[in-house]
Order: sequence, then C-alpha cells, then structure tokens
Amino acid sequence: MSTFTGLIRDGKIGKWCKRGAVLIAIAGTVQILLTLYALWGEYHQIQPNGQGPFDPNSFILFGTSQLFTGIVTTVFFSLILYAVGVIIVANSVPAHSDITYEKLDEAETTPVEGEEEEIRIVN
Repeated sequence: MSTFTGLIRDGKIGKWCKRGAVLIAIAGTVQILLTLYALWGEYHQIQPNGQGPFDPNSFILFGTSQLFTGIVTTVFFSLILYAVGVIIVANSVPAHSDITYEKLDEAETTPVEGEEEEIRIVN
C-alpha cells in the first residue's frame, strides 16, 4: 500500500481538503475586502476633482465587476475543494460495521401471540 493510499484510507486527505477550503474562503474574503478598500480610496480621489482615468460611473462598474469576479472565484474554489474533501472522507469510511443482517427464509404470515393487527380504512 502506497503512502497516498494510506492517507486516503485514513481520511487525512479529506480533512486537509476541508481545511484548504476554509483557508481559501478566508483568503478570498481578505482579498475582496482589500479590493473594496482600494476601490473606495480611488473613488474618493477622483470624486473631488473629477479627473482620473475613469468617470465615476464607469469606475463603479469596473469595481463591481472586479468584486464580483473575486466573490465568484472564491466561492467556486472553496465549494469544489470542500466537496472533494467530503467525498474523500465519505469513501474512506471502513467497509465493516456492527450491523448484521439475518436471512429470512420464510415470511411469517400469522401475528405473534398477544399481538393484534390493526387495519384502518380511510375514505
């Protein structure tokens, strides 16, 4: 058994995928907040004198598209990595369990003594 297979069976890779998804979400949130802060500062610089590479309306559209791209990228990669972690952890569960199944040869058609069958008719 290789080291990689052992890590999958132990569920360690799945746990690290989940941790990685959380780290990506945190890093993406920080990136979005820093982008928002930078755009807000640039907007305040071009607001008083009206000079700059963009007029305020196109600057707002540019900033919105930049923020939307960051949000979608962060959510996508976080969800993908988390889903991979969940799938790996679910498949790394041991195959044996304490559940046992009894083979039923004949179905019991008569009720056990002391038990009564209840039949309800609903119209």
